[in-house]
Amino acid sequence: MPLLQREAHDIQEDWNSHRIRFQKGKDRPCGVPNDLFDLPSMHGAQDMKHEVSHSDISFLKEKFDLGQDLDYLPQTFKEEADLFIKFTGRVLKLETATEIYEALVLHFSQ
Repeated sequence: MPLLQREAHDIQEDWNSHRIRFQKGKDRPCGVPNDLFDLPSMHGAQDMKHEVSHSDISFLKEKFDLGQDLDYLPQTFKEEADLFIKFTGRVLKLETATEIYEALVLHFSQ
């Protein structure tokens, strides 16, 4: 999961720091998403951010048990991926995660 989180973070960083060009006839903002978010008044927008209290965050964490291990992959995928890793003799560690990920992508795309 840390590898996927890092990849998602990298995509977020790339997207939020790129420049969106002006599009004639479109009612869309232009500029850098991070700048639009941090300094909306400089782009003719209103700051709509809202502070969230720690008690609200705690309440939601307890209500929805956000600490649990989230199961987001189908069981059949997990089973086939585990068999592939076992069959190829690979050891799943942080150092081998990229290599195994690429091998799994190739395996499942065939």
